[in-house]
Amino acid sequence: MAVEMSAAAATNAPFSSPGPEVGLAANGKPLQRIVTGASASPRVVAAAQTLADYLGRIAGAKFEVAKGDGQEGLAVGTPKDFPALKLAGELDAPEPAHREQYLLRSRTNGLWAIGATDLAVEHAVWDLLHRVGYRQFFPGQHWEVVPSAPDLRIAVNAKEQPGYYSRAIWYGWGNWPDQIAAKTRFLTPIFGKEYASVRPYSSNSDIDITSTASLSRCRESTLSYFFTGE
Repeated sequence: MAVEMSAAAATNAPFSSPGPEVGLAANGKPLQRIVTGASASPRVVAAAQTLADYLGRIAGAKFEVAKGDGQEGLAVGTPKDFPALKLAGELDAPEPAHREQYLLRSRTNGLWAIGATDLAVEHAVWDLLHRVGYRQFFPGQHWEVVPSAPDLRIAVNAKEQPGYYSRAIWYGWGNWPDQIAAKTRFLTPIFGKEYASVRPYSSNSDIDITSTASLSRCRESTLSYFFTGE
């Protein structure tokens, strides 16, 4: 199965056309390595490893995570992690919602998944995975869709930020376990700090939503269905 994605301007992206197509894997072998900056934070490194793990599951390949300047490979990080890319002017974080801005841009020799902050980098990673077919509709492995695509390539040029500063699914709607918040991108900075304290009803529950590194992947697909039926 070959997955070929072309993502032009998304909701918040002013770009008129997708970037050049870049190969990520061919015949179950990686064509790119995943790159983080030399001074990348542990959270960014963890996001890069998540991308490597899931791309590996999708393509049946082992993706390497290495340090670099971002000019080749799948660059995962913030503008300050990759000064050579000169992206600070495209991603500004002073405004509250801007701290979640991220850029996905394919190039002939790689791809940028660059966020204004560490939180935005996580959003970029899960958006990229969404664009190559990954889905997580509800908590639990039965609601997770990991496609099989030994030949994987993408063309994308999108800049995104949330339409709402504060987004949350409260525990009254059910228990949302660790990692779901990052996958859905729902728990976000509230009152100047990251809100990551949603607890299930039962104190004995083994489900504890206390990590924003977990809430970005169902993305809009499930909510779109609930609110529009599409």
